[in-house]
Amino acid sequence: MIPNVLTFLIWGATMSLRDKNLVKKIESKHEVMTYLERLRYALKSGKADIRFQRKRMSDENKDERYTNRFTFLNLFQDEDEVDVLKRELARLGYQDYIETVKDSDFPERSDWRVFGKKYSCQDVYIKSEWNF
Repeated sequence: MIPNVLTFLIWGATMSLRDKNLVKKIESKHEVMTYLERLRYALKSGKADIRFQRKRMSDENKDERYTNRFTFLNLFQDEDEVDVLKRELARLGYQDYIETVKDSDFPERSDWRVFGKKYSCQDVYIKSEWNF
């Protein structure tokens, strides 16, 4: 089963994890925990610029079930998207971490941390980018 994709966009552009030019790595527990602590601090301080993309160019050729919009409509239908993103980012833990990716086509962009969580028996990817 292919998980739904829920992209949390923070200070960056959305990219598809299906891109061929990605360099993937697994960070240490310390590195991931440091990232999450900094992310939580930024969320609490109000310094995080969070944008939700309802429609992305990459959604055009994708099964609708695997889009941000579909995921939000099914899991968080009566909630503000940005509020959900802040809450769910703050709840991420090391146990949710999958991998870190770098798009070699855009070396100036930060690495993406990829997390996975279950919501209502659905697997959801959470991709997060943050420039500290």
